[in-house]
Amino acid sequence: GDRNILLGYDWENEIQNSIDKSDFAILLISQNFISSEYCSITELNEFIKRNTNDDFIFIPIFLRDCEYNKLEEVVKKQFFVA
Repeated sequence: GDRNILLGYDWENEIQNSIDKSDFAILLISQNFISSEYCSITELNEFIKRNTNDDFIFIPIFLRDCEYNKLEEVVKKQFFVA
């Protein structure tokens, strides 16, 4: 996770490198995720692009009550509500 990024490192580059190296992602989606422009737009768009172009898969898990209908590309996938 991003808490393992060392102080002084480029966190955005480190996160992107981790996404690029992964074969799948489990997205724990909460209202905080949706409210974060970086998570709900930047990271999510990267997952969607990789899912379309590669054999990459992401599994959305919606935590607590959140407005997941705002994430149109995610609700097209089979998802789990916790």
